[in-house]
Amino acid sequence: MSTSPPISRELGQHEVVRRVRQAIRSADVPADASIVAAVSGGRDSMALMLALAGLLERVVIAHVHHHRRSESDAELELVREAAAHFGLTFECRHLDGDPSATSADLRKTRYAALIDIARSHDATLIATGHQAEDQLESVLLAMIRGAGVRGLVGMRMRRSLCDGIDLFRPMLEVSRAAAKDLCEHAGVRWCDDPTNVDPATPRGMLRSEVMPALESLRSGAAQRMSEATPLRQA
Repeated sequence: MSTSPPISRELGQHEVVRRVRQAIRSADVPADASIVAAVSGGRDSMALMLALAGLLERVVIAHVHHHRRSESDAELELVREAAAHFGLTFECRHLDGDPSATSADLRKTRYAALIDIARSHDATLIATGHQAEDQLESVLLAMIRGAGVRGLVGMRMRRSLCDGIDLFRPMLEVSRAAAKDLCEHAGVRWCDDPTNVDPATPRGMLRSEVMPALESLRSGAAQRMSEATPLRQA
């Protein structure tokens, strides 16, 4: 496992880094904790890598290759190169690319791969780049499904994933715009997955049409809504 170098002083004061730093403190994550960061190559996970590289001593960058899209090889190389640039250990797991697999199937196998990587590095945390709009989207989808009050709570910042390993989401109060800004300031490239905004899926419809409409009403509306109770969870 590599020891990450500090990021620049300017980037260390960026909103994303400050919010991730606060999340680390709130979740009682020690500076010497072993942590696996799940990095797909998208904007949010690349911002997560940037922030963690400057805040924690031992970070492993984990990429799961599903072999489902033609862009996947380029995403793998993008993440590998960024990890090398920051002096971070990089691990990749290749899955079989079953075309019949559902999103739930993919999520299950992806987390199994991340857990395997974490155990191989004696890591106790797996960090993901879920951010404020992801939080709001999840709650809106629950409302659409008719969930009761208990179903409207948001994602927890830290929860048990399996024996000895916790899932950690330090960017739940970070906006997509802020994540993009951090990557741009750091000169870090990212990949956009077109399936994330596919209006043929419920979440894709929210991302491509509903969330932009909220932002057009008032800048930062989505983030403020995601920070409101009962969405926020300790």
